[in-house]
Amino acid sequence: MSHSFDAILDRLRKDIPKGLNTNGTTLTPRLLKTLSANGFDRLTISMDSVVPLENDASRGSNSYGAISRGLRMALEAGFCIGVPVQVSKLNVDSVPSSIREFARMGVDSVKINFVEDLGYAIGQGLSLSISERSHVLRTIRPLISEVEHLYGVKVGVESGIPFPELFQMFEQSPCYCGHHRVMIKHDGGVVPCDAMAYPDGYSKLGFPVRKVPDDSLADIFAHDLLFQLYRDASGYFRPRGCEGCRFFSFCRGGCRSQAFLAAHSLFVRTPTCFKGPLQENVVNSSQEEDRLYERPQAARC
Repeated sequence: MSHSFDAILDRLRKDIPKGLNTNGTTLTPRLLKTLSANGFDRLTISMDSVVPLENDASRGSNSYGAISRGLRMALEAGFCIGVPVQVSKLNVDSVPSSIREFARMGVDSVKINFVEDLGYAIGQGLSLSISERSHVLRTIRPLISEVEHLYGVKVGVESGIPFPELFQMFEQSPCYCGHHRVMIKHDGGVVPCDAMAYPDGYSKLGFPVRKVPDDSLADIFAHDLLFQLYRDASGYFRPRGCEGCRFFSFCRGGCRSQAFLAAHSLFVRTPTCFKGPLQENVVNSSQEEDRLYERPQAARC
């Protein structure tokens, strides 16, 4: 935790919804009590498998026990818990059993996030192909209905690679980074998207990351140019390459941060789209607009 964590909490309004993303390993009864007193009612605790060896292969050696303790502690404290599962070749076989066990434990939701060949996973060959992802979706679809009926648990699916079967099988909501939520990082940095490499990705965009409690959270959200850029890229403009796509209302070009990490532009469809990457001249044009950033003349949504 940041040494200024308490100061950050003091500056946050108590009457707005707040949540904390964590791997659960540092949760303590005292910290949970502090979070509750400051208006936090939801924790997102990352755990990749209920099979210890598969979880540790993804999350790190001996992480299973610490994450499990934190998860159970938070549930006992009465928090609403969401569990994102990063699905890769390391843990794909245990996805159904993990969904079922998390539901039995009493979590509120489970999010299946397919690992992409970006960031920490570059070059490791962990990402599943579109056909493999489709197989996972077909496998878990009956289970999703079962756990929602028996336990009231919502299961969502997120893929940085947009592909038709994902949209046909699940009601996907596009990401509107910077529109209705902010992320406060461990050092107080306020950013619109948790998928962007921090802080290096934002540095490459050319925008300094402002921090709380040094600056007002409300002022950062409303007026910071970085947030305005993401609002334009994820909501107000149609990314290049998405013209005429029947899945655009679900996908909106894919994750904007992943588009930047892979294609170095926020204003093109993600290169991992099932339709393939854009031609180089189109990407280069959007990169120049990112650099200048004067609300590019892309197609309005």
